[in-house]
Amino acid sequence: MFNLSHGKEFRLSSSEVSSSAAQIWKSRDFSVEVVEGEEQGSIIFRLKGPFTARDMHSSLSPDAFRKLFETQPAGAQVTSQSFDLSGVPYMDSLGMGLLAGLYVRARNKGVRWSVSGCTPRDLELLKLTKLDSVLPIVM
Repeated sequence: MFNLSHGKEFRLSSSEVSSSAAQIWKSRDFSVEVVEGEEQGSIIFRLKGPFTARDMHSSLSPDAFRKLFETQPAGAQVTSQSFDLSGVPYMDSLGMGLLAGLYVRARNKGVRWSVSGCTPRDLELLKLTKLDSVLPIVM
């Protein structure tokens, strides 16, 4: 029995407690490796782990995460950005939205942009949201 404000009470049976218990999230490590590509001015971002809001921001602060994608190659202007998702088992809407936002920023700066290594599930999500017709996807 729980006592709420205004003197009202309600009861939960043990079966109601177990069925309404909060889901436990088992966060996994998320990381981004930044590598200079072979072509001058190219940057490769290798993402590893679940590309979800919870996993991204438990690994990096939102500011640090944003700054990570502003990485400049040594002594050169960025000419291309590539996002390797082969280490990403799944992503949520924040991950997809982040990719779309990064693509728009790159396009506005005249930077070539691509995403590769998508799992079949990620490709299905991109098709469902029609982002596959916007984002340059390398198979």
